[in-house]
Amino acid sequence: MKEIPPIVKILKYVLAASGPVRYDHISSALQEGQGTIAAAADRLVADGILERDADYLRLCQTPAAEEFCRKLCTVFDKLIEERARSIVRGILSGLGPGRFLKVSLLRYVINKEGSSPAALRDLLDSELGVGHVRLVKALAVSELAPVLPADMPDYYLSHFHQVSPEQFEAVKRRELKAGMSILECHYVAGTYPPELAEEHKRYMAEEKPEIMSWVSMEVSRQLRALGNNPKCYWYFLKTAEILE
Repeated sequence: MKEIPPIVKILKYVLAASGPVRYDHISSALQEGQGTIAAAADRLVADGILERDADYLRLCQTPAAEEFCRKLCTVFDKLIEERARSIVRGILSGLGPGRFLKVSLLRYVINKEGSSPAALRDLLDSELGVGHVRLVKALAVSELAPVLPADMPDYYLSHFHQVSPEQFEAVKRRELKAGMSILECHYVAGTYPPELAEEHKRYMAEEKPEIMSWVSMEVSRQLRALGNNPKCYWYFLKTAEILE
């Protein structure tokens, strides 16, 4: 899938700001070269979509400009969400059905791709409904700062204390009352049929290999952090709830 054009990125950034934005802030915010941003902004100004006022850019308050933004952003929002779905499925398929990954890592990745937490919730809820993912909620308890790994193989769960929803909340209250620190995380594992898993993995290999490399490095980094806090107790709850 092609990258989102700078013109669309600028429009979405200006619209999200709900007011004038400094021209020199756009390049750093969008992580695009100044020359690329300047060329795209000049075109939008020339086409009557944006107007420049000294060091600021704002949307032209005309029906034509507003309609152009609405249509363009609608099209590319759909493309962004399609790409986010492909990335999430690709990551989970790449890890395999026996490994759970922190949902927060998926949220971070798709946010960098322009998608939203709400889109991730909708996707995981949909995938859960057709049996393509499994969810667990984990709780770490420690006297120090508690830690949880970025990913967990199935056999890790045998080292956790499996509890009911009521027990899960009771453990949290008990440990907080005792002055312990807690960390709560959602994890997800893909359970895609082999043919779908191969399709998802192929997408990542061809379109987004750098994301899988980053996930692997982050998994290793967080695994090393576990060694700094050996006195950490883990609980988990199998769940089918919509994630926060």
